[in-house]
Amino acid sequence: MKPGYTPSGYWERRYRDGRSSGPGSEGQTAIDKAEYVNHFIQALNIESVVDWGVGDGTVLDGITRGVRYLGLDVSETAVDRLRRRYASLPLWDFEQVTEDYSGPYDLHELSLSMDVLFHLIDDQHYWAYLNNLFGHASRYVIIYSTNYGPARTARHVLRRRFTPDVAASFPEWELLKSADDPGAAGFYVYGRS
Repeated sequence: MKPGYTPSGYWERRYRDGRSSGPGSEGQTAIDKAEYVNHFIQALNIESVVDWGVGDGTVLDGITRGVRYLGLDVSETAVDRLRRRYASLPLWDFEQVTEDYSGPYDLHELSLSMDVLFHLIDDQHYWAYLNNLFGHASRYVIIYSTNYGPARTARHVLRRRFTPDVAASFPEWELLKSADDPGAAGFYVYGRS
């Protein structure tokens, strides 16, 4: 890891410079992600969602407005923009968190992680994130990620095979669906058993 590097510093600079969350939150990929999550919410009558790493919020445009939604991110700039953008939605809120946040939040029926796991390049932040992701969900967790490695593919990207970590550390959660190709990003859905 580069000296002085932190995920919050990297993403804050990126969003402050006017850049997006990346190709995973653009175009047809963003539309497909939103449709998948929205269908899941509607099919299972989900009423509350916490999104751990909402980023630029592009995927949110396709999410149903009727759920209680909490979008969390390490970037103050991203959170401020999303608060303004969705100010008219009383059930939606956005908050800034740190990489190693371990404080309380209400349980939500669905906890989301979209393209975040492989951006957590050190173990401390990775495990803090997984604890939050699973610790704040009452029914389901959806992760959109690759599932191989470890493999460093960019300065801010470390691919990890996360499913064994989840199985060992969160045994009360059952993997209900996994992506067909662990080398490509896809959906992994967990339900509390």
